[in-house]
Amino acid sequence: GKPGPWAAAAGSNNVVFSADESRHAYRYTTTDKKHALAVDGKDAGYLGNNPTFTADGKLLITSTMEGKDAVILVNGKAVAKGARAGRIVAASSGGRWAALLYRKDAQYNDVSVLIVDGKEVPDGAETVNIWFSPDGKRYAAASHHHFNRGPDYMVVDGKRGTEFPNVTHETAPFWSPDSSTLIYTAKSATGPEIVAVVGGKETVIPGRLQDENGTIAARGDAL
Repeated sequence: GKPGPWAAAAGSNNVVFSADESRHAYRYTTTDKKHALAVDGKDAGYLGNNPTFTADGKLLITSTMEGKDAVILVNGKAVAKGARAGRIVAASSGGRWAALLYRKDAQYNDVSVLIVDGKEVPDGAETVNIWFSPDGKRYAAASHHHFNRGPDYMVVDGKRGTEFPNVTHETAPFWSPDSSTLIYTAKSATGPEIVAVVGGKETVIPGRLQDENGTIAARGDAL
């Protein structure tokens, strides 16, 4: 193929590919020392950080700064703004994606908001992690309030779940292979809990998950 834009040398870890490897993107520094973004071998015409393709390769999600605003871009078009941009996550199949933005509250603290497919999720405040189901159609987002400023909860497909003092947020929850069931762990005032979400309904069972040997599983920070 034709060579991409002339650029100073960059590490290979700065190049991202779509799942089918038909598309690629990378940030680079031009020979006149300007920052730029290349998509599919051409200058994109805009600067984007953390380039992430959706699994179907149709969308490229990036973040950038416009003045004092952090902006989430989809194929170069702004869809959400905040004070600071966070993670961008794409589902492993299909075209869904999510991102975190941080905005200032009344006390000038950074408060995260959850953006899914370009729209802000109403109950997505204080989201710290996002996971998509195996089929790419569903998502779970863990809300965690630092310094005990409020209860934790899991948002599943936009629906806010049961509030707990702590919900597992640093490691992934468990999805069934057909994506119909989500299981995660939490800690209530009385002890550890196991939460199953099936068909939009929650079931909470007091206890700890065990591994195949019958011992307490180590997965999850709220176990």
